[in-house]
Amino acid sequence: MRRSVLLLALLAHATADAAPTGGAIPITQLPMDFNGSTGGQPNTVSSITSAACSNLTSVPGGEVVYTFRTGHTPPGIGGHVDFDLTPLAGPTPVIYVLATPGDGSSCVASHTTLLPSGVLTLHVQETLVTNRDYYVYVDSTIPGSSSFRLYAWMFVSVGLQSFSID
Repeated sequence: MRRSVLLLALLAHATADAAPTGGAIPITQLPMDFNGSTGGQPNTVSSITSAACSNLTSVPGGEVVYTFRTGHTPPGIGGHVDFDLTPLAGPTPVIYVLATPGDGSSCVASHTTLLPSGVLTLHVQETLVTNRDYYVYVDSTIPGSSSFRLYAWMFVSVGLQSFSID
């Protein structure tokens, strides 16, 4: 019985470590947890020129890249994704989503401000096109190695259909 409960918990919440240098890490389900570091990673995006990401311009550090596909047909993970980025050590990382890998002008969403809780939160629903691949970059506005935890999840709002008092 105890093993069954543990197995169900592992299936419901996947965890992964960052891929070796240079490869995009797939986000195949939600939620997923990743531990990573920008140390030793290539700098394939040095600037962001998209109006959608005007809060972010220069990103000279190495980056870790994740990829996901929208849509509800596998391998799609749904219509929107939320990301919580927690810095662990080094310069505070930033997070942004590109429609085309390596192209800073294709940025559709970004977040650079650390909340009082110590987390950067990014919600990307409105800007996503169905059945398309997107690329999530964990980067830095200054050179250096940042260790981080990235949590990919989906917030589902629930509308109240009726209300009564007996």
